[in-house]
Amino acid sequence: MYDRWYATALQKKLARPYVHLIFGARQTGKSTLIERLLHESDVVRIDFTRSEERSRFLVDPDELIRLCRGLPKRRKPTYIFVDEAQAVPAIFDAVQHLYDSDKRRWRFVLCGSSARKLRLTGANLLPGRSFLHHLYPLTLAERPPAPASTVHSDSPLPLPRPRGTPQDKLFPPADLETRLIYGELPGVVTAPKVDRASILRAYAFVHLEEEMRREALVKDWAAFVRFLRLAALESGQVLNYAAISNETGISQPTVKGYYQLLEDMFIGVRVLAWTKSPARTCFLRRNFFCSISACAMRPRDWKFLARPYAAIPAHYSSNGWGWSFGGGCNTSVTANCPICAHAMGRKSIS
Repeated sequence: MYDRWYATALQKKLARPYVHLIFGARQTGKSTLIERLLHESDVVRIDFTRSEERSRFLVDPDELIRLCRGLPKRRKPTYIFVDEAQAVPAIFDAVQHLYDSDKRRWRFVLCGSSARKLRLTGANLLPGRSFLHHLYPLTLAERPPAPASTVHSDSPLPLPRPRGTPQDKLFPPADLETRLIYGELPGVVTAPKVDRASILRAYAFVHLEEEMRREALVKDWAAFVRFLRLAALESGQVLNYAAISNETGISQPTVKGYYQLLEDMFIGVRVLAWTKSPARTCFLRRNFFCSISACAMRPRDWKFLARPYAAIPAHYSSNGWGWSFGGGCNTSVTANCPICAHAMGRKSIS
């Protein structure tokens, strides 16, 4: 079991008599972390990833009230852990009813991987009664750099580990190329190397398609896939809705809605440029960072992820995701690199 930077702080906060809302993208380790922190407590788990359980509470959200009131009273609070809580928005009203009736008997922990449905339905997020937590992909404090690249690991924004946090169970170290290609999702980085490409492919497309089709979030899936690849390629760049609209053939309002959808599913984040003047902040454009850079790859390019670095074309292995992150390509082998050729709109000869 690997240690997360936020584990110590989260464990202390879970002891507080409030409802705890924990949001983060799929495969960031939310359920694993909660189960680990609560393994010595009395826990009732409700898993909405199971269709039978999800349907039962969708039909009758008050089932949670009857379930909790039927539990025996104990000196310590009983933890009620609800996984993928956004699948049943009405469950938040049942949680508020129980919390207001007895703040000490139950301790509710609600996890979610998408805020889209909650926002659209106006779900009750329990203001004044809850702590909000976010779990992100791995940082350098959790996954150290490879020994050979330690000299490049200094950060202008150091992230010290909280007091009392063990440091002997960090995630396996990785170099920059591995991080850029596979990302920092714990479920991917802890998998065997031969399986990472398949897991990431399924995550980037199969999971996203299943999630969005089930919630009816995207009507034109083909258009969204074109947008998703371009958004990943433009990761780290200043947002230009007009340029992306022209490139993908999608209207600007739809492009803006797609970006909001990625944020609601915690797949990306818009970051405002720093300025000393609060007045200027309102007029600055934002940068968008995508946490799944592999979304930029076309299906036939996934073969490169399964190869050892020695078998990857020289330009690709040395420049990595250079075009995606603004590095561009000014070498004579650009046409042989499928990633850069696609990014610049040219047909690859590979």
